[in-house]
Amino acid sequence: MFYNREAELHALEEKVSSDKMEVFLLYGRRRVGKTALLRNAFEQKKHLFYTGRRIAATEQLKLFSQEVASLLPVSGVRFDTWQDALQSIFELSTKEPLIVVLDEFPYIAESATEIVSILQALIDSYEMKSRLKLFLCGSSISFMESLLSYNNPLFGRKTGYMKLLPLSFKHLPLFFPEKNFHHLMELFAVLGGIPLYLNLPDRSSSIWESIEKLFITLGAPLKEEPLFILMQELREPALYQSIMEAIANGCHKTNEIVSRVGLNDTRKLHPYLQTLRSLNLVKPETLPTEENPKRTRNIRYVLLDPLFRFWYYFIFPHFDEVGRGEGRRVKTKYEVQFASYVAYEFEEQARIVIKELSQPDAIGRYWKAGEKIDIYGKKGTTTFVGEVKWTNKKVGIPVLSELKRKCEVMAVKPSHTLLVSKTGFEPSLFSWDKNLTLLTLDKSEGWKIERDDHSFLDSVE
Repeated sequence: MFYNREAELHALEEKVSSDKMEVFLLYGRRRVGKTALLRNAFEQKKHLFYTGRRIAATEQLKLFSQEVASLLPVSGVRFDTWQDALQSIFELSTKEPLIVVLDEFPYIAESATEIVSILQALIDSYEMKSRLKLFLCGSSISFMESLLSYNNPLFGRKTGYMKLLPLSFKHLPLFFPEKNFHHLMELFAVLGGIPLYLNLPDRSSSIWESIEKLFITLGAPLKEEPLFILMQELREPALYQSIMEAIANGCHKTNEIVSRVGLNDTRKLHPYLQTLRSLNLVKPETLPTEENPKRTRNIRYVLLDPLFRFWYYFIFPHFDEVGRGEGRRVKTKYEVQFASYVAYEFEEQARIVIKELSQPDAIGRYWKAGEKIDIYGKKGTTTFVGEVKWTNKKVGIPVLSELKRKCEVMAVKPSHTLLVSKTGFEPSLFSWDKNLTLLTLDKSEGWKIERDDHSFLDSVE
């Protein structure tokens, strides 16, 4: 099913409604929903939709020509070159608006290397007389972003572009309206925001039953999904896999990753990290106090995508066993460590919702002197800190006292404090201290403000 891409659909609608030629690039990692978005946007409109294949150039042209011929008033038309096939499209678009989608465009360009230059020439020639709406779509992020570069023939010809990102946690009730928000957090920590993955679990299954069916049993659909993604997108999947595994197992600094994967120079690691960042699989973390984050060396790398994080932490260490459909050791690890695993994602989501509600100048994790604070940020002249707890016990004064101890050790002097809890708060916190905000993930209602001195947060929507 298709869920919640209103902003993206609006952007595409604006393009097809214009009275001039449009050349729009849509890209993003595999499975994120690009094709579904385009089909949903144009299903009620006349359009040509061609999906590139990894096939010989002659066969690619033959299949594309058949699609183009279906638009022509006479039957039996054949095209011997890409120039002829594409020019017929541009010519048609001078008579009436025409929507054309070239999906998996990198596959087309791989077999027909001349196609980008042909498009450049045709766009320049027909710019003032065509009403073509051309959408180039692809999963190869490096290739699609190269189309935006100064040296590419299409540079300056595009009229818009969009990198489609995964859905966020707030969209999960659309997929699982019967589940409570604690279960949704667990699901998001495992599957992330890729629509295809979110459509896989049985609606009545527990979180462990979903994990077992999706990752462990014989024929499980996500058993090898991260390997498949890396093999599809990257030239050296084995090295990228080692980097992902190293980060999942606590190697966050570049020197730690290099040592783990066997590279002899941190400079050799950076291009690989940059590629993983472009795929939204890895992200760098810097201290929120950094004045110039792009120049600092105090960087930690973490896995951004929840499914990859889950897979490399729980599945990959027991991959041979899982390949036989046996999940005993995975289940043992899951039963002991799953709550602490979900706590990481809960902490991430807490920072996201606080950022959305309070609009701080900076927010993030803070580490110093062997200590770590879950939330540290600046909002004008206000310095705020916070602690996040994913436990079945209500948060009380001991958590607040421990946070104050950390601040003293780290020489942090906050003027506002936030506590975020899965289960709520002990009554003592409602009369304790000043400048305190209490935020909980209510099972039934979602994010809920329990206390908010000086209206530090706006109301949760």
